[in-house]
Amino acid sequence: INRRSPDGYNSCCKECRNYRRRRAYHNSFKQEAHIMPLNENNKVVIQEALTTSNRIEIPCLDMKSNSSSTFVIESVDGTYRLEIFNRRSCDKDIFYTGQTDLFLLVATNLLRERSLRLFSPEQPHQILDWQFGSR
Repeated sequence: INRRSPDGYNSCCKECRNYRRRRAYHNSFKQEAHIMPLNENNKVVIQEALTTSNRIEIPCLDMKSNSSSTFVIESVDGTYRLEIFNRRSCDKDIFYTGQTDLFLLVATNLLRERSLRLFSPEQPHQILDWQFGSR
C-alpha cells in the first residue's frame, strides 16, 4: 500500500522491493539465490537449465513444508514437459508449447503457487542452508 500513488498501491510487490534494497545495500548485481525474490530466482534457474540440456533435474525446496523436491524439465522437439517429484508423490504437469517465453511464464507461476524455490543443479548443497536456517 502506498498512499502517495494515485491508485493507492506500490508499483512492485514487497518481495521485489526488498530484493532491490538488499541488492543496493550489498552493492552487488550478482544474482544470488539467498537474496533474490522467489519468482526471479526460479526464472534465472530455469533459463540456465533450458540452455544446458534436453532433460534436467533441478533441486528445489518447498517453502511451506520445508521439504526438498526435484523439478524435472524435458524438452523434445520444441515441446516442454515438467514434473515435480517429492518423497511421497510425483506431480506431472505436461505443457506443450514451442515458445520458451510462454513455458518460462507458466513454470514460474506454477512454482510460485506451490511455494517452490529452485536451486542451481551445480549447487544442491544450498538447499540444506535454507532448510536449516543459515540463509
